[in-house]
Amino acid sequence: MQGRIVILGGFRRPITMDWLQPLLKEQSVIFSSCYSIMNGQHDYEVAIDMLASGRTALRQIVTHKYALEEIGEGFAAAYDKTTGSIKVQIHQFES
Repeated sequence: MQGRIVILGGFRRPITMDWLQPLLKEQSVIFSSCYSIMNGQHDYEVAIDMLASGRTALRQIVTHKYALEEIGEGFAAAYDKTTGSIKVQIHQFES
């Protein structure tokens, strides 16, 4: 109830949405093209610079990995911070 729905990114085609549930729940819809801006730089630009420089050990950030078939468990681990999750990855392995 009274939560926020953030739509990140954009659409290539018009979309149709049933607005009844957000209306009844008094939810706000916020459109954003980026997560945040820090010192005039989008956070994804900061992240790309950090990864490109090699000063960030990306493997250490990934704490949990799940196969696509285990996606429910992956979302549960990401949501429940008592699992120690920082970054949960879902992988689709080709057979």
